Amino acid sequence: ENDKKDNSPDLNTRISKLTSDIEKMVESCAELRSQSSVSKFFTHEDNANAIKGINESIGRAIRMFQGGTVSIEQKITRMGRHLDRLTGPHDPNDPLSVLLPYVADARHDSSSRIVITRCFEGTRSDLLEQIFKWADDTDAKPIYWLCGLAGIGKSTIAQTVAERFDRQGMLGASFFFSRDVAQRSNPLLVFTTLSYSLALYNKSFRSSISASIQENPQACKAMLQTQMERLIAKPLHGVKDGPSTVVIVIDALDECSNEPLVQEMMVVLASTIPKLPFRTRVFLTSRPDIHIRSRFHDPIMMSVSEKSFLHDIDITIVQHDIGLYLSHQLRKIGEEMLGDKNWPAQPDVDSITEKAKGLFMYASASVAYIGDREYYQPKERLKQLLAHESAHGGSPFADIDKLYCDILRSSLPKLGTWAFASRLQSILGVIVLLQDPLSASSMEKLMALEEGSIRPILSRLHAVLSIPEDSDEPVQVFHQSFLDWMVDPDRCNESWLFIDPQINHTQLALHCLNLMNSCLRRNICDITQNHVIPNADIPNLSAMLVEKVGFHLLYACRFWAIHLRHAHTENEFLRNALAVFVNTKMMYWLEALSLSGRLDSALSSLKYATEWYQPRMESKSLKRIVRQSMALLLITAEKFGVVQPLLQSMERNSTAMHKPVSSLLYDCRWLLSHYFRPISISASNIYLSALPFIPNCDLFQTVESIILGSSIKLPKREEAWGNNLAVLRGHSNSVLSVCFSPDRSQIATGSHDHTVRLWNSTTGVHVRTLEGHSNSVMSVCFSPEGSYIASGSHDDMVCLWDSTTGAHIRTLEGHSNSVLSVCFSPEGYKIASGSHDHTVRLWSTTGAHIKTLGGHSDSVWSVCFSPDGSKIASGSHDRRVCLWDSTTGAHIRTLEGYSQDWVWSVCFSPDGSKVASGSDDHMLHLWDSTTGAHIRTLAGHSNSVLSVCFSPDGSRIASGSRDHTVNLWVSKTGAHIRTLKGHSDWVRSVCFFPDSDGSMIASGSDDHMVHLWDSTTEAHIRSPEGHSDSVWSVCFSPDGSKIASGSHDCRVCLWDSTTGAHIKTLEGHSNSVQSVCFSPDGSMVISKAEGCSITWDSKTFQQVQVDPFDSWQASPNKQAALTKNSSQPNPNTFMILENQSVIFHSTTRSKYVLSLLPFPDISAHAFHNNWLVVGTRRGQVQVYDLSPAVINLSMPAVS
Repeated sequence: ENDKKDNSPDLNTRISKLTSDIEKMVESCAELRSQSSVSKFFTHEDNANAIKGINESIGRAIRMFQGGTVSIEQKITRMGRHLDRLTGPHDPNDPLSVLLPYVADARHDSSSRIVITRCFEGTRSDLLEQIFKWADDTDAKPIYWLCGLAGIGKSTIAQTVAERFDRQGMLGASFFFSRDVAQRSNPLLVFTTLSYSLALYNKSFRSSISASIQENPQACKAMLQTQMERLIAKPLHGVKDGPSTVVIVIDALDECSNEPLVQEMMVVLASTIPKLPFRTRVFLTSRPDIHIRSRFHDPIMMSVSEKSFLHDIDITIVQHDIGLYLSHQLRKIGEEMLGDKNWPAQPDVDSITEKAKGLFMYASASVAYIGDREYYQPKERLKQLLAHESAHGGSPFADIDKLYCDILRSSLPKLGTWAFASRLQSILGVIVLLQDPLSASSMEKLMALEEGSIRPILSRLHAVLSIPEDSDEPVQVFHQSFLDWMVDPDRCNESWLFIDPQINHTQLALHCLNLMNSCLRRNICDITQNHVIPNADIPNLSAMLVEKVGFHLLYACRFWAIHLRHAHTENEFLRNALAVFVNTKMMYWLEALSLSGRLDSALSSLKYATEWYQPRMESKSLKRIVRQSMALLLITAEKFGVVQPLLQSMERNSTAMHKPVSSLLYDCRWLLSHYFRPISISASNIYLSALPFIPNCDLFQTVESIILGSSIKLPKREEAWGNNLAVLRGHSNSVLSVCFSPDRSQIATGSHDHTVRLWNSTTGVHVRTLEGHSNSVMSVCFSPEGSYIASGSHDDMVCLWDSTTGAHIRTLEGHSNSVLSVCFSPEGYKIASGSHDHTVRLWSTTGAHIKTLGGHSDSVWSVCFSPDGSKIASGSHDRRVCLWDSTTGAHIRTLEGYSQDWVWSVCFSPDGSKVASGSDDHMLHLWDSTTGAHIRTLAGHSNSVLSVCFSPDGSRIASGSRDHTVNLWVSKTGAHIRTLKGHSDWVRSVCFFPDSDGSMIASGSDDHMVHLWDSTTEAHIRSPEGHSDSVWSVCFSPDGSKIASGSHDCRVCLWDSTTGAHIKTLEGHSNSVQSVCFSPDGSMVISKAEGCSITWDSKTFQQVQVDPFDSWQASPNKQAALTKNSSQPNPNTFMILENQSVIFHSTTRSKYVLSLLPFPDISAHAFHNNWLVVGTRRGQVQVYDLSPAVINLSMPAVS
């Protein structure tokens, strides 16, 4: 009796039932024993049956009691497992706790996730039964893909499946993606989280996984294939006794932030899961996005996966399930809020069901809207929904769009509606576009709003938003369909509801920059150590970041450039804020990113900012910008109580507030390229190990007095950054081939060490090594879409690899000697290979040999497809370049006669009109690919030219040589641009970065190194070159951002005045260009040559107008001037001075000429409004009034 109070009611009931049953059975036994011998003789058969019944009753009673005991034990086991998941391993020395990144919020049972309800009882029955049978079927395929459109209920099904398997003790791990949460959208954290969950699921798994992490700690931050192998596959293979079935649930693949990595993850799952020692089942859900569907059509994935498409299920079944759900939920609202169990009427439930049109999201949002307790008006809200006519045809989302509109309309108060609506739209714009959810309090700090002002505005939006009671918990959107609706102008067609992404990104970028400008400072965490200390060794760093920096400022540091990337480029407030940031806060920003472990985001941020920023305002108005920005900063600083520190910072920085934005962004990118690794290890390395050693660039001049002070003795420094962006070290022998991936994210290299290596092209970090060749890898090449890599080797093989996972796909065998060169056709279906066996072979990517091209009499060292895929060029040691028909294999022509030495490399120009070859004669040769004519020879190397490559725009050629250098050339003229020096041995391979202008070059060398070069660095020194003859005229654009130059080579060139980069060459003149000038608004360039004047659009570079002036003679000084004549009747009229005449030029009319006094030589001139002053070589000065009152505007037009 004393123990009963410690028992559960269920246990006490079962004990009483067992006692009662036993007592009844004892009484029955006593009755049998009391019978006389005669009675027993005559009733022995009945007694035997009675005894059998008693035995069965005893067994039944014991099983019932034990069943409850087993249930209790199962519950205790599950509770212990859940406790482990909540607390994790308790041993601080356990590598799981220390090394393995784990996203707790991604689990199906995470308390911080937005609640996703399980399938309502009786709904989705057939589908769920199918899924549960799949998991138990020993012959089933190991992967199950559930695909469906937005709002159709995929996540609810995934939640139900996860909970069911968890109750059965079969759920090993789960990961629910979310686009709104940075960690839950990061594919690199999926396998680490699954590994962590598996370790908590099973003690044997935990021991094996911990041992694997201790053996390979770097695997925790490796690429996906390595993570799977080291953190899941290998540890599980080491477990002898494990569960019979382990289920892994992964929901919403489409909400992952990186599509290529999603595809990689799917390939890794398909290749690994079937080989695991236990019966492992992976349940996946996603929308039918193309990048996911394409992988499920892959033969390997098809062989290991089953598929189910929610949108293909009979609509009557789906509607029936939705009706069950709505009937139960709405009647529950009626009972709780109205005291009426029968409300609403069944016809009303049927109407809402009809409006759902198979979308469970509509049903869920309707229930939340009708039952919102902030209003407590379920009848009125139901009436509003029923009043909408159901949409027929058109968008499948028409009804849910109307519902979302009603939800937002109902949030407006009766008074001050439009002011409230504007504030609501602004806050929703932030919530919709945030890259990582923030709490209400953090959003208030980010947006500089009053504390506690956001929650009241959002209080009536519980139907679409999760708004926690705790103001420090993140506000999140319930379903992605709401976000899709708000940013789609075709669906959200009311202006006060629509979130314009560009406008709101602009506002968010400005919020982020203003916040960083106000709050970032050196040593923001107040760390006391004065020496270099690794970030990992700083005690309580995470807590300090929360306290000293805060989630709002950390968000701004991570994501400002993503918002800037999508913002209006002409927003002056935003440009001002950026100018202040790069001049005063950029190093403190790097410090915050380093401390928070997010330095990798800095490289992309700088890239986005550089692309967004236009230097049109720098040269003349940066000081004005800074003054205006400081006024704005003071307003924000007052809000945060940091006015005095800001004023002190302004005083210290006043001498440094003049550096151009683009130049500082450029320098900071160089800084990170050289010092990324040490800065990522310790934030203090920014000030102690990086900045003291950078060149005397704009960045150093900005930070020298502000940050370094006088306590550090500065070493002697270079005057500018060199060409070399980075050096990639890892190969143990000569690097023979380099190639950029088409998406520019990776570099592939082949080496004498028998391997192919992949590198991150932004950070230079080694990604993975592809091993399989048994001899030197002579050539590597990406397929045009980037999904495959082909490699040719001295082992006579061509290997095909998956570029995403590094998996070996197949080997192409057929050559009888070393494969020296490989190349994909432009459509990606064919591969050409050149060999020591004197042949070129064509292959299908399926592995089939198509044909052999025979004609060379020595080794074929280089092969290349033409851009249209119709031709193949091959270069050989037989001293010839051959062109072939890629379809028939027929020999078209031979390019020979200008070189008496081996041909090492051939390459088509991007337009296919030219072929470049490099040979043992130290020369590059250019050929016409159509006629075979030799165009020119490029001389400059002092040894054999081993590799040639055209830039993506065809304007330049890069060449690598045995003289250890890379040379750059102008492809049109053959002029030498510059020499890139840094290698200490032969340069075997060169390749341009595949952006529009080939801004970077990769080179591989016998010194075992891969060098990355900035192909525009020389231009950064402000020394433009590119004309092939004398330059006769130069002119700045009115905003100072561009330079135009005219030359004796008959061309006009446009240059970036900040970096010196060549922008465009304008060709159209047939004689020397004697003068060039910009229109006052910079929209046009006017060039004058003997015979004609051409007007060009300075943005599109197209000819606007060509005017012949055959009778004119250029003045000896070859000069022209231009000014706007605002007093002329036509506001688009400009005046140009040429020789002894003034030409009135109109963008809409012909040109008119006014002759001046016959001075033989005008040596100087100047315009001011309507006045012209000229000086002559005779020492005379003449002033002309060109106003309409003086000039006769009826002058004859020049024909």
